[in-house]
Amino acid sequence: MSNQQCRREYAADPTLEDRVFDLLETWFEGISKRRRQSALLGASWAHCSIPFVREKKGQLVSHVGLLDMPFVIDGKSQTLGGIHGVCTLESERRQGHFRVIMEELLDYCEDRYETLELGTENPEYYEPFGFRIVPEHRFRAEIVPIRGHAGFRPFDAERDLETLDRLLSERVPISGRIGVENEHQVFKFTNGADDLHYSEALDCFAVCEVEESRLSLLDIVAREIPPLDELLAQFEEPIDAVEFYFTPDRFDVETTPEVYRWDSDYYMVRGAFELERERFMIPPTARH
Repeated sequence: MSNQQCRREYAADPTLEDRVFDLLETWFEGISKRRRQSALLGASWAHCSIPFVREKKGQLVSHVGLLDMPFVIDGKSQTLGGIHGVCTLESERRQGHFRVIMEELLDYCEDRYETLELGTENPEYYEPFGFRIVPEHRFRAEIVPIRGHAGFRPFDAERDLETLDRLLSERVPISGRIGVENEHQVFKFTNGADDLHYSEALDCFAVCEVEESRLSLLDIVAREIPPLDELLAQFEEPIDAVEFYFTPDRFDVETTPEVYRWDSDYYMVRGAFELERERFMIPPTARH
């Protein structure tokens, strides 16, 4: 087993994706449900992820996935390699599977990506492979409350999927500092239809949640990012505070940054990363 090649192709093995998700479900409970939900939006794990796996006696015991992530960083388009879906069967841990996969994956990535990135609660697993923690910040703003109207409506796949695909293809990155462009698969798998709302007046989708006059804003999908006052006017509830879970450089508003870990994850990179000493945040819809 030590000499087996880890990188596989989903197209070459029709059973592989199901077996990968059987393994992932042992650690990421509910991920199979997310797979089914995102498939209704046209998302395909097999279409975007390269599997690196280990098998033992015909059983899949370890997996690491690799994605192309089309970021725009400091105004420049860059494809980063995204590490995701890291899982080893509990009974097979501490037997070197992860190390073997990572060594092969890093060798595969050597001439393909300048930068690799991932999110994890366990940075100590990745530090031996050259990954380092880059702190992220969310941004808070106090707003003079205004009462708008119910301009956003919940996403409906039958009615809105074609519009979502159009705007994901044409979107401007949510931030000129760091965001993504023309990316569909991770957005749909990560977000599904949860907290996704559409405004016809602004022709934009907002990934957001309102609770007790506080707007948590995770992403905007639009050809042009609307001004904040126009965005807030689409909410019937008066908003007096906004939390931006991305770098809000496209909004003319004073914010207070604070160190924050989305979903308790540390953001880690390997290789060059221009924003390492700046305050930024990866949009949650670009996490994998």
